[in-house]
Amino acid sequence: MSDVINKQALSEERPLVTLALFSYNSEKYIREAVEGALSQTYSPLEIILSDDCSKDRTYEIMQEMASSYKGPHHVIVRRNERNLRVPGHVNKLFQLAHGELIVAAAGDDISLPHRVQTLTDEWLKHGKPLGVNSNRYKIDSSGVSLGKDPVGEGFPAWIDKIEGISDQEHRDLLSQFCQLKWRFSGASAAWRSDLLEIYGYLPMGVLGEDMLFNFRALLEKSFAFCPEKLIKYRTHEGALSHKPHTSYMPSDVRKRELDSSKMSNIRIKHYMQLIHDLDLSLDRGKVDADTYNTVHQVVLERVEYDGIMGKWWTIAWPKRVLYFLLNISNRPFRKWAIRRLLPFTLYCRLLYPYSKILRFKRLVVAKVR
Repeated sequence: MSDVINKQALSEERPLVTLALFSYNSEKYIREAVEGALSQTYSPLEIILSDDCSKDRTYEIMQEMASSYKGPHHVIVRRNERNLRVPGHVNKLFQLAHGELIVAAAGDDISLPHRVQTLTDEWLKHGKPLGVNSNRYKIDSSGVSLGKDPVGEGFPAWIDKIEGISDQEHRDLLSQFCQLKWRFSGASAAWRSDLLEIYGYLPMGVLGEDMLFNFRALLEKSFAFCPEKLIKYRTHEGALSHKPHTSYMPSDVRKRELDSSKMSNIRIKHYMQLIHDLDLSLDRGKVDADTYNTVHQVVLERVEYDGIMGKWWTIAWPKRVLYFLLNISNRPFRKWAIRRLLPFTLYCRLLYPYSKILRFKRLVVAKVR
């Protein structure tokens, strides 16, 4: 393990890059994640293996692997004294990193050996934008491919030339992003090290950094996208973004609905931060007044939408009907709310037979085709 960074190797063409591996209770997958980090072909590279006060052997495994590493990269192993959760952990790593570009990696994902090299090349080609992202492979807990991944699809054709887009295209881009019509993967991202100096540290209470960081880069028209798949993104029960297999048993429906209400309230914190960043970008002259007003309205609609979803089961039935009628023109909301006009207990009980009817209908349609 190299204890010092080779400063002679630094140059404009080969700047120092930091690969920051964030881990928490990743004992089952951390070896593959660290192997991917240590196998990177790019140099000069600083690798920070950081543990968020795990309760398992994640930190000990990282220590063992780093101590036996004989390669060229500068490797740091550290752990937080207490669990900071995602926003606090990300803030801490941005403070510690020495690289101009910070490549993010999770303790359950696998970076391909050329990942840092490819992202850095893309970043330099576009003039060192605030963010650079790539496509990804999606794997299960055993490392088996899960096939087609929707992330990376549906992007505007000009996303790779964002620096030169018109104000109207910028307006559309930000609006569609806030409406969740397409999204980037935080797992495959890299960020310029001064991103937090411009827009501030992540607020506590948000789940992750991906939506906020991507929004900041898009506000500044300072973003690059690499269509190549550079990381194996793992989905499993312990993953932050994992969506469990849908069950329509009444007890599972009840739990899922209550969890969804909590998530709606958390998403509101994300959207309020988007408004804060939007205000700052207007002050910095990065968006014009029309773009500001349009995007601000879109975000406020998302806040209202999630606000209704978050308290849906706690408000009286007549008020639920009123909400539904007032927002009936909103197709996504209408589709979500129409079944939830039923009393909560009845909704939980009826969803199971309803799912069976839908499944039968799909089978019939498939046979007819």
